[in-house]
Amino acid sequence: MWRISVKYNANLNSILQKNGLTGSSIIYVGQKIIIPVHHVPVTPTKGTQYGEYLDWWTQAQYVFQIGKTAKAIDFYTGKSWYIKRTIGASHADVETLTAQDTAIMKLAWGGSWSWASRPVIVEVDGRKIAAGI
Repeated sequence: MWRISVKYNANLNSILQKNGLTGSSIIYVGQKIIIPVHHVPVTPTKGTQYGEYLDWWTQAQYVFQIGKTAKAIDFYTGKSWYIKRTIGASHADVETLTAQDTAIMKLAWGGSWSWASRPVIVEVDGRKIAAGI
């Protein structure tokens, strides 16, 4: 079921619930599985420099789907780089696209890597989403 959820960019739990299944359910060849479709409406922001504040579980993961490429903009410095969502269920695992993107991202942290999170705007498919990296 995990592979199906990744393939169709759908939340695993929502697929299980929609089909009356559990994590230990057996599915069979030819069995029809319903994939829930989520339409996330655009929400207003306080200004153009801000991103939409979306709940991860019900909104953001459906806007920034697995396999999507996005532009990350550091909220404090304005530095931007490109990222791709690779996986992640309770969060978005992302990777920079190029060595140059990695160098720019590192500069946003003052030139050295850190586990300290930073506020960013993630631009994906014309939408700006408030996020943290």
